[in-house]
Amino acid sequence: MGIKKKTRFGNPDEAMISTSHVERFNLTMLTNNRRFTRLTSAHSKSLKHHIAMQNIFFAWYSFCRNHSTIGMTPAVASGLAEETWTVKELIYNAAK
Repeated sequence: MGIKKKTRFGNPDEAMISTSHVERFNLTMLTNNRRFTRLTSAHSKSLKHHIAMQNIFFAWYSFCRNHSTIGMTPAVASGLAEETWTVKELIYNAAK
């Protein structure tokens, strides 16, 4: 039994490929978004609301939250935004 690494896009360093980044993001998503916990008052009762809340979280995570490892938001690091957005700016840009 084993795994087979296959590059989907880009040219990553094969020695650096692991599941650590995905697992860390999953933990961050679970701890910051209580909708995944059934026994809270914030749990999603419908798939539509669950998906909407995930989209809001991903937008906040990418555009509003400064990450300690890169010192900026992922959107700024990738060139999608020029500066870190406030939540007010996120809502304004989403409504455009």
